[in-house]
Amino acid sequence: MTGNTKCCDIPITVITSELRKQTAGTPRLERLIEYMLTRGFPVEVINTGYLWSTQIHQFNSIDDFYIYKKIYLSASTQYKNGSRVGCWNDVLRKCKHFLFIDMLSPAIIILLVKFLIKKKTCKNILASSPSFGNVFSAYFLKCLHPNTFFWCDMRDEWAMHKYIFFHKKLRKYIEKKVFEKSNLLTVASAASKNNIDKAYGINKAVLLYNVSTKQENSNNESMSFYFESDVINLLYLGTMPDGYYNDELFISFVDMIKDRTYRGKRFTIHFVGFSGKLSNVLSNKKYSNLVIFHPAISHSQALLVMKKADVLLFFGVDWANNGGIVPAKLLEYITSGTPILPFSIKNSSDVDFIFKKTCKKSLYINNLDDLMSFLNMNAYLEQLPCKQDELFINELIVNQQNVLELFLQNVTN
Repeated sequence: MTGNTKCCDIPITVITSELRKQTAGTPRLERLIEYMLTRGFPVEVINTGYLWSTQIHQFNSIDDFYIYKKIYLSASTQYKNGSRVGCWNDVLRKCKHFLFIDMLSPAIIILLVKFLIKKKTCKNILASSPSFGNVFSAYFLKCLHPNTFFWCDMRDEWAMHKYIFFHKKLRKYIEKKVFEKSNLLTVASAASKNNIDKAYGINKAVLLYNVSTKQENSNNESMSFYFESDVINLLYLGTMPDGYYNDELFISFVDMIKDRTYRGKRFTIHFVGFSGKLSNVLSNKKYSNLVIFHPAISHSQALLVMKKADVLLFFGVDWANNGGIVPAKLLEYITSGTPILPFSIKNSSDVDFIFKKTCKKSLYINNLDDLMSFLNMNAYLEQLPCKQDELFINELIVNQQNVLELFLQNVTN
C-alpha cells in the first residue's frame, strides 16, 4: 500500500461501463474512485462495457489505479467516435430500446447470473448510469442483500430520455423501484433532479455536477498537435451525436467566417475526435482552408490543448432546457480560462446557470438572427464568456467531497 492508510478490508464495488476506455463520463468516475482510494478505501471495479463479458479490477491504492489509467485510459481514445452516430444509428437505437438491451445487455445478464451462482455480496456499491444496466445490477444485489449500501449515480434519466420510444410505463416503473431502493441517489443536473423528484415523488436526488479535473497535471504533457500563431484558432473536442445539436446553425457560422478575418487574422477551426453528420458536411473541399480534423487524443492532452486554443466551441443540446444535460467537458472548458463560444444555450438551463455563475455572463446564439447579431458586434470575440470567478467551481468540488464523505461514512460504519 502506497500513499494512503487502509480504512477497511472489504472493497467498494463500482459497477460502470465508463472505465474500459476514455468516454465522456470517464473523468467523473475517475475523480470519485481516486478520492476513495486516497481516503484509504480499496475499490473493485466491474467493467460492463463489453457485449458478452465483464472485467473486474481491484485497486488497493491510488498507485494501483494510476497504473491502470496509464494502460487503459491514457491511449488516444478520448472523444472517440461514439455509438450514437452513423446512418444506422436510429434503427439500432430503436432495436436496442425495444429489446431492453440498454438495460439487460448480454454482459449484464451474465453478470447477474454470476451474482446468483457465486452468491456474491457487495457491502458497498457505487453504480453509474449510463448504461442503466449498471444501476439495475446494483439494485438486483440490493434486493438479494438488503444491508448493502447502494449509491446510484445517474448522468441523466433513463425512462424519460427523449429517444426512448418503447415500454415507457414499464421503464418508469423499473426506474422508480431502483431509485427507491438506493441509499444515495445523485444526478448530474438540476433539471434531472427536478424531473426525477416530480415524476417519482421520491425527493431524494442529490445534485452532483461534473467538476473539472485538476489541470496542473497536464502541464507535463506534450502537445499532440500545434496551433498556428497567425490565425484565430477555434477548437472543438468531441463528437456530436446525430439529433442532439443544431447542425444547420453551426454550418451557417462556418460559412459566415470562412472569408472573414478578425483583427487581421483569418480563422481556423480544429475538430478533435469529431464525428457525426456534421463532420461529413465540413469535410467538403470548400472548407479545406478553414477546417482541420485531428484524431482523438487522451484526456490529459485535451486539458492541455484547451488552454492553448484562442476560442473553445461549445454546443448545448438543442432541446428545451438543453435537455437537462450538462456535458462533462463544460467545467473543464471554463476552468481552462480560454474564452468560450457557445451555441444553443437555453435561458435558465443548467448550462446557462453554470456560465452565469463562473463567467458572469452567458451568450444566446439559438438561431440565425442571434448569430448575425453576435458577429456584427464590435470586438465580438472579446464579448465571449470566460472564467471570471472560481468560487462556484470550488463550491462544486467541496459538494462532491461532501457527497463522497457521506458515502464513505456509511462504508466505515
